[in-house]
Amino acid sequence: MNESSVGSFTPEEAKALKKMVEMSTPMQKVEALPKNFTGTFYFTNFSDEDFTTRWNNVAYTFPAKRTSPILIATASPYEIQNIRKKFAKELAQREYYKTKEYGKLNTVPRSGIPATYVETVLEPLIQKCLEDLPVGEIHEKVLPREGEKKFRKDAKGRPITRIVDETVSLVNEARNPVE
Repeated sequence: MNESSVGSFTPEEAKALKKMVEMSTPMQKVEALPKNFTGTFYFTNFSDEDFTTRWNNVAYTFPAKRTSPILIATASPYEIQNIRKKFAKELAQREYYKTKEYGKLNTVPRSGIPATYVETVLEPLIQKCLEDLPVGEIHEKVLPREGEKKFRKDAKGRPITRIVDETVSLVNEARNPVE
């Protein structure tokens, strides 16, 4: 919301309104750490099934009905707090799609427009990701990066390339790649 679009509000009222809207959004980017921060952020999987999500090509699996610490060595505490919010939103979406409320949205005829929701319906589910449950262990699995299977490297990390004979059709080579 910018000040030119606020109608009859004074600039001070517009700023206060904008701040209230931003503060009410659970997905707002974190710029400060909580006062009770102990050095580790936790994520709660409140659902009845394990929750797997990805960050930076690593799959994280949070056990069902457990609170797990989020430890990412390459991320600052501010980044981890925002990553935790991303994970919370993904879990909230997954669980919302299972609800009767979402099922009812899909029964309403829409002329080809898919069912959708407003983010405020996710807020209670996102907040559940911050409530404590018994502590569990997070499982991490490093995933192969896109293209790593296509391009091989030697022991020094240099790409291994095959010399192409000038009589060979590159079009045919592209259609039939060599494994």
